[in-house]
Order: sequence, then structure tokens, then C-alpha cells
Amino acid sequence: MQPLQDSEGFDVSRTLKPFPLPMIVAQRKLQNSSDNPAKRQFSALERAQHNQKKGLEMSRRLFLAATMNYDARAMAEADCIAETASSDNHYFSEGQINYETGEEFDGRGILAETIASRLCPASLEKYSRRARKRMREALARVEPKPFQKLLFITLTMPNLRTNFGDTLEILFRAFSLMKKRKFFAQKVSGAIYGYESTVGVENHHHSHVHILGWSHYLDWEKLGAEWTDCVEKACAEIGVKCAVNTSHGRMIVDVRSAKKKASGRGTIAVEDALQEVCKYSVKGSDFAKIPLDELYQVGKVLHRRRLVDTYGECNLRRGKAEPSKNAETEQKRAVSDYLDTPSINDGEKLKVKTETLVETGTRMILDGKRAEWLRFLRRKMRESRAYRKRQLALIYQDARFCTLSGASWSSDDYLSKRLPENVVHLRDWRQSHI
Repeated sequence: MQPLQDSEGFDVSRTLKPFPLPMIVAQRKLQNSSDNPAKRQFSALERAQHNQKKGLEMSRRLFLAATMNYDARAMAEADCIAETASSDNHYFSEGQINYETGEEFDGRGILAETIASRLCPASLEKYSRRARKRMREALARVEPKPFQKLLFITLTMPNLRTNFGDTLEILFRAFSLMKKRKFFAQKVSGAIYGYESTVGVENHHHSHVHILGWSHYLDWEKLGAEWTDCVEKACAEIGVKCAVNTSHGRMIVDVRSAKKKASGRGTIAVEDALQEVCKYSVKGSDFAKIPLDELYQVGKVLHRRRLVDTYGECNLRRGKAEPSKNAETEQKRAVSDYLDTPSINDGEKLKVKTETLVETGTRMILDGKRAEWLRFLRRKMRESRAYRKRQLALIYQDARFCTLSGASWSSDDYLSKRLPENVVHLRDWRQSHI
């Protein structure tokens, strides 16, 4: 396969590498067999290749947008996304075991992550996975009040004739106003919510907010009127004309009852509602539709933005503090009479800030050292990948891993003898041998 070429100086050494043909043929034979044992593993390979392709395309487009706007930070971010999407960084596996359920599965993923970016497909997948876990914990915190039900609410916006970045800003601002409304605060005691936007052609973008929370009865017309007022105020602040083209003159809202299992029209399964809230705010396929001049602005709008968050009693940043994970250590420290000299200072907390990879790349690119920056980035990634390979091999001892570049490894490459069968996690094994 010929490497990708462009005229803007994009580094072409990190390209899609073909997977070894004999292994692909072997997998297809197994997939077409009667038992079909390798179907999931082959699907994992396809998904890994698809995610790699999306990452390389995003890094290329972001680099071009950064070049147009002369932004060194965006250029460094594009380099980090490209290195994350390299063939040596994407892997798939067979024979991994879920130690909670005991099930065997074929996995995939990346060995090392260079950047937590809203534009990186690998980061989007990680955000969605972590968000589902956090939001389940948030919903469990709420004790429903009398006559409250778990509702799934969707607040939509009309297609605004403006760029995608302004559309996102209006959506964020409108829901921020909605959360402060007396009507919303009195009805909804605790909820989780997530933003979602779909990119259309000719500035026709569909944006909405998904909310899953405990609420009293919501009057559909009143909810629509309040949301319409919030969107119109947000549009006025940014200077965008807002036209509501519905028969009732209000923006479209949808309210459904969330139950353990959907039982007809007007209901939705709780798990399906949770997936809607926590899925990607902007899909990778939609990023490819955004023009280059707008992609740069969208990246700045999404930077450090909470796209999935909690409200009210579901708020994980408020309420009772969680108990310490190491309660015994904390208790020993409380009763000990030793003097902790490292914590003594002149009254100010000592803060040591570590420079991130993007900040390092920005500084080196501004100094005219982009070639040195790329060598530094690849060296850091090689170190991280080597560490992660060893971790995976020791934790999943019966699994075999392979990168998209064809490099394979297993626990036999790192251990002279196998770990005991009753050990299910590397941390337990280490603690038992200290």
C-alpha cells in the first residue's frame, strides 16, 4: 500500500499497514466454518482497522486546518492523533477473560494514548466507556421522591443557518439556561444528560440534548415553551437568527418513561436510554463532513467541555464524600505520633505542573523543531507501548495479542513460569509476593 501523500508537510510515515495475509485467510476460513469460533475475533480486527483509518483521516484534516490557521497547538494535536492511530499502536486479541463474569472474549484497543482529545476516535471511545460507568453510579445515588418516575427527555433545536461551532455553542448555552429555570429545577430532582450533534450539508445541523433522570409529571407544552425561550435567548446572545417552523410554534421535545424493559410506545429501556446519553456527542463520520475552516473552531469549542454530565442529586461532585479506598492506612496515620516533615512548608501548597505532550509539541513547533518533536513523540510512544504490552500479557495470561503491523506477543514472552490459577489479577499477585 502506498503511503498517504499531501502537499502540506503532513508526516506520511504513519500510514495504514496491511495485515499479514496468511492470518487474514486463516481467520476467514474459521469464520466460514460450521463452528465459527473466530467470528468475533475477525470483527475485532475489522473494527481496529476501521478506527485506525478514522484516526489517520482526522489527523490529516486537523493538520491541514492547523496549517491554514497557523496554529502550532492544533498541529501538535494532529501529530499526537496520528501517532495514536499508527499500526504499531492498534492491537486485537483472542482468548481474553473477563474476570468479573468469567467469559472469554476477543478484544481490541490501543497500547498507548498520546492525547485526550475530542477529535481523536480512540479518545471518544474511551470517554463513552467511562461515561457509562460514571452515569450508572450517578443514577444509583438518587432516592426517588413520591410520585416521581424515571423519564428520558430529548430537547431538540431547529436547523440553524450557521456553522457547526456556533451551533454547539448555542446548544451548550441553551441547556445551561434551562437548568436554571424554576420549572425544570422543581420537576427534576436528579438527572444525567449528554449532548449530541449530527453534521448535515449546507449548515443543516441537527443538535439535541438527551436527559435521563427522576422527575415529577412534565407538561409537554410547558416544557416545550421553556426550552424554546432558552434557545431563542442563546441565539440572541451569539447573534444567530432562530426560526421555529412547527405548527404549535414551539421546539420539538420528547418525553418517555424509562423502564427496565420497553413495553410499547412512549417507553424506552433504561439501558437503551443510558446508551443514548453516553454515546459520542459528535461521531467520527460526522467529523469527516465538517469543512476544514470549521474543524479548527469545533476543536476549540469542544476542548475541556463536559459533554456528558450530571444534574441535581446525581451530581458526583457534590454530596457525601466517598470512603477512602485504603481505610486502614488512613486510620494508622490518624493514630500515629510521627511528624510528617515532607508536608511542612511555608503555608503555600507546592504545585508541580508537568508539561503535557501537546504542550511540549507546541513549544517545539514554535521553536522550529518539528522534526525533533516527531522523534521525541515516537520515542515516548515506544516506551509506553512496551510497558502496556507487558501489562496485557501478565494480566491476560491465556490470551494472544497482535498489532495491525503484525507484531504478536503473549505471556510466554514475559514469564518463565505461569502465574497460579487462583490469581485473577496482576495486582493481587504482586501484593502476595511482597
